[in-house]
Amino acid sequence: MQYRAKKYLGQNFLIDRNIQKKIIRACEIAPGDIVFGDDDGIVVMTEEGLKDIVEAALAVQKVEEQIFARMKQGQSLLEMLNFSEHFEKISRHQPSQLTFKI
Repeated sequence: MQYRAKKYLGQNFLIDRNIQKKIIRACEIAPGDIVFGDDDGIVVMTEEGLKDIVEAALAVQKVEEQIFARMKQGQSLLEMLNFSEHFEKISRHQPSQLTFKI
């Protein structure tokens, strides 16, 4: 079966074996490591690292679901952010991070 990359989906297939070998040599891959790749690059991790990332991704997904639910109820993103507090701090040159209040 012939696969064709769809550029509009950001898909690319690396078919040059020499480039593939260079990428693999540049990565520190150990037996049992998990390798992911997409347009943005390649990630190599252990199974334990994957578990940590999956847990973090699930936590982000939960927050995003709460944000979307509130947006469906008519609440704006600005209302869900700590924007006022953040703006005050950065105006005083204090460290701050823009975050959701959920």
